[in-house]
Amino acid sequence: MKTLTGLFVCILLAGLVPAASAVTVDLSSPQEGATLAPGDSLELALTVANDSAWLDLAIVMMDVEVTTADPNAPAPGNIPGISHKPVRIWLAPGKSVTRSLELVLPDYKKLPAGEYDVTISVEVLGVISQTQAGDSVSFLMVKE
Repeated sequence: MKTLTGLFVCILLAGLVPAASAVTVDLSSPQEGATLAPGDSLELALTVANDSAWLDLAIVMMDVEVTTADPNAPAPGNIPGISHKPVRIWLAPGKSVTRSLELVLPDYKKLPAGEYDVTISVEVLGVISQTQAGDSVSFLMVKE
């Protein structure tokens, strides 16, 4: 009986110890920090990895934030090709998935001329590992 009790306690404690491994994310672009204009190409590389010893389900969410110094200017909230819907990726232990995105910045016809700070961010949640990671890239968009 002592053996079964000891085994039960070990299993219970092992379940309470947080895992040191996690899902990770890397978002990069050769245009990061550059000045772009509507109609320019934008390349993004997104890598999501599972650094754990267990299968994990990664929920990936991308977002675009456009800001300007003029508080009255309407700021667009999207770039065609970047979905705001969550994407689910099953990741095997120690594996990663890389996706390349090639986008063209839209004309934004209703947007007044000016400078706009654009930040594309990604957040990843590991459902099984209960871990989170995030990354972002930024650039300046100038509309004449």
